[in-house]
Amino acid sequence: MLAKILALDAARAIEAQVVRVDMSLNGDSPKIVNIDLNPDLTGVSRETESNIPQKIIYSVYENYRNYAEKPILVKFFDDARSVLKTVLQSKNLVI
Repeated sequence: MLAKILALDAARAIEAQVVRVDMSLNGDSPKIVNIDLNPDLTGVSRETESNIPQKIIYSVYENYRNYAEKPILVKFFDDARSVLKTVLQSKNLVI
C-alpha cells in the first residue's frame, strides 16, 4: 500500500497523467528508482491482465465529454452563484 501511495505521489509531483514508476522494494521502505513518462503499455497490460490503453482512452473521452457538457468557466460561475446564494440565504437576505 505504501508503494502505491508513493507511486501516485510521484506521478502527481511531476503532473503526469500516464507514467510508469519503477520501485525498489528492498529494505525498510519502497524507493523510486525510475519514472518513465512514455511507458510501453503492452507489457503492463499483459502483466496486470487489464487493457490499460482502453482505460486511458475511456478516461480521456469521459473528461472531454464532461468538459463539452459544462465548460470549466460555466462551472465556475455556477459554483460561485451557488455559494453566493447559500451565503445570502444564511443571512436571511434571500427568501
